[in-house]
Amino acid sequence: LDAQGWFDVGHGITGGEINADGFWTPTVQLSGHYVWSPPPAAGRQAIDQLSLSRHKRPTLTHVFLCPRLFTAIWRKRLYKIADCVFEIPAGARYFWPSSKYEPLTVGLILPLTLSYPWQLRRSEPVLALERALRQVWHDPN
Repeated sequence: LDAQGWFDVGHGITGGEINADGFWTPTVQLSGHYVWSPPPAAGRQAIDQLSLSRHKRPTLTHVFLCPRLFTAIWRKRLYKIADCVFEIPAGARYFWPSSKYEPLTVGLILPLTLSYPWQLRRSEPVLALERALRQVWHDPN
């Protein structure tokens, strides 16, 4: 998503129309996957909109990608809303070369469940996934 998409597309709004009373009603997408890749200085604003989107549309899946810069502004908030957070070191793979210098922070925000505990954040499968992903980036082979 680009910065304009944070306020509508990122919230699951795909358009809209004027109803019979003359009011604009949005067309809402109830499932979808969104990739948020803000510049580091705008990370806090993107996470604020991501938090609103998760609250409004709990069935959407989001991936947050941002270089590890200005983390004092947005990292704490990311850890609060994301189900899984990991970092990809610079130069670890072809898509994030060492010329980027800083690791890439990745946050996975999964849909909320229909029953308790509502979030998958601390469930055993998600914790196992997070451990496995961290091991992938630190394994030299």
